[in-house]
Formats: sequence, structure tokens, C-alpha cells
Amino acid sequence: MNNRPTTYAKHAGRAPALAGQFDIFSSAPPKEVKRRPTMKKKPPAPPVAVAETVAPWTTIAAEAVRLRVVALPADETFTIETIRAAIEDSIPVPPRGLRTWGQVTRMCKDRGIIEATGVWQPTASSNGSPKMTYRPGKNAAVASA
Repeated sequence: MNNRPTTYAKHAGRAPALAGQFDIFSSAPPKEVKRRPTMKKKPPAPPVAVAETVAPWTTIAAEAVRLRVVALPADETFTIETIRAAIEDSIPVPPRGLRTWGQVTRMCKDRGIIEATGVWQPTASSNGSPKMTYRPGKNAAVASA
């Protein structure tokens, strides 16, 4: 066994301090620590404000998608990117950029305007990453309310 006392034993009073060893638990004057100022976070927008700006646009875009899909042959497949490119001049700019198209896609799928084919196709907008292809749904010809 080692004859050297452990640091814990030294400070618990069970062993004497070694020559030249400093007592780290002595009462040293407290050092003042300067804290960096915290960055103030911008408060998030209330959900109602975001919903009020996005909801009307998604409804307009979903109707534009429906009108474009009705014009396609029943057996033709497409990606949302191709539909978006075809109708982008006829609808206003999305309030939250291109990520708002996810809501439009979900809305069209839920309403039966489009149906997923299960086939993935590379797209140019995502550096060739695969995107789902769709076909006209059973409710594509029904006008949205």
C-alpha cells in the first residue's frame, strides 16, 4: 500500500499535509467573476399572427395546385416542385419562403387532391435529393371550399 495520504484524507483530518503541499480548501478571498452580457433573444411571433399570414396563402396555393392537377392526365406523375414551377407566376410569394409549400402539400394530400405514388425522383431544387412523386387524387376535380 502507498504511504502517501490522499487529498481527501488530508482535508478530512486523517492525514498530515505533505511538505510543500498547499491547502486548496483554505479560506481564500472570493474572486469577483465578470459575466458576459447575455444575448437578448427576439421574442417569438405569436402563433396567431403566423397563422393569419400563412393560412390565406396556403388556401390560395392549394386551389392553384388543384386547378393545375385537374389539367393533367389522370395517369401522369409529378413532383410538387414541377407543379410549383408551373403555378408560381399565378400566386403571391409565400410568406415564409419555400418551406410553406410543405403545408400546401399536406393540405392537398388530406383533401384528396393529390396521392403519393411511393416513387421517389431526384429534384433540382434540393441538389438531386429524392422527392416523392404524386398523381391526381380522387377529389382533384371537386372544387375546394
